[in-house]
Amino acid sequence: MTIITRHGSASLHTRKDGSKRLFINGRLWMTNKEHEYQEHEPIKHMYGHLVLGGLGIGLAIELAKQNPAITKITVIEKNEDVIELINTDVKVVHADVYDWVPNEPVDCVWLDIWVDRAGGTRSYLTKRYEEWAGVVLCWPSKWWAKN
Repeated sequence: MTIITRHGSASLHTRKDGSKRLFINGRLWMTNKEHEYQEHEPIKHMYGHLVLGGLGIGLAIELAKQNPAITKITVIEKNEDVIELINTDVKVVHADVYDWVPNEPVDCVWLDIWVDRAGGTRSYLTKRYEEWAGVVLCWPSKWWAKN
């Protein structure tokens, strides 16, 4: 049995076994399968104020909360329907990661968004966020630190 929760363009499909799938405009956007957890492994190495670019199903938030070195979490999400659909107790800012500018110090950034790596979008975002944070990673990525 699958429970489907909808808000506008977003729908969350939750199965009895706990597996989840997020669809946006009918397109599969994210799941909570094991490989998703593995791809978010770098969050275990982050610290301080963590900015998450993209809310998804909240998987990155879940992993960040397990890391005692992370003291604050801010999520940037551009899709209002996803914000309304995914219930979380962390600060979610309705904005686009391409435009958002922090108003407080940021230590680490995890950009869990689709990026055009061939077109230079990934490099642009990484350089942009390096102005404010010591660690900036775009999904999928290996762990590295600027300092």
